[in-house]
Amino acid sequence: MTGGARRHLTVWFLAGLAALGGAGCRGGSGPRDGATRPATRPAAARVDRRAGTVVLDAAVAPQGRYAVLAEAIEYLLVGPGGKAYESVFVTDCRAEDLAAALERIAVRPGRPGDGDRDPTGAKVRIRVEYDLAGRTVRKDADAFVAYRAGGAALKPMGWVYTGSRRTTDPATGR
Repeated sequence: MTGGARRHLTVWFLAGLAALGGAGCRGGSGPRDGATRPATRPAAARVDRRAGTVVLDAAVAPQGRYAVLAEAIEYLLVGPGGKAYESVFVTDCRAEDLAAALERIAVRPGRPGDGDRDPTGAKVRIRVEYDLAGRTVRKDADAFVAYRAGGAALKPMGWVYTGSRRTTDPATGR
């Protein structure tokens, strides 16, 4: 999706699943025409301890900001101040609020991988829900990420929660 049109999505984090989806991926197109956005978008993550879920509102991130990225992604989801141009989805939920919500369902962060080691952390299933022409559509987040070579979507395998790290925004110094 290009430009500033925001389409509403509901993102579900479900505790306790298997392996990580892969690297070398690019952002998918997200919901097609007809997806709607609610009048209000609460920023808080909603926790259901009994079901083991965290739910938050999100939108498809703007794509095509930098030609050099050519649809490459670094993040599945970013919050306020995050690199939306390198992400598939954006949310108004702050990283620390999402981390606290995941902690409430016993999902603990690990650490990001690097060239020599795989990431570590709790494995979660991430589901995306949106309205398309009056019909609720639910898909694994993997369906919105495709391999650069061949364009096939990731197979639903779960995601490793590595947590977040605090950085300083060079524009604001905060």
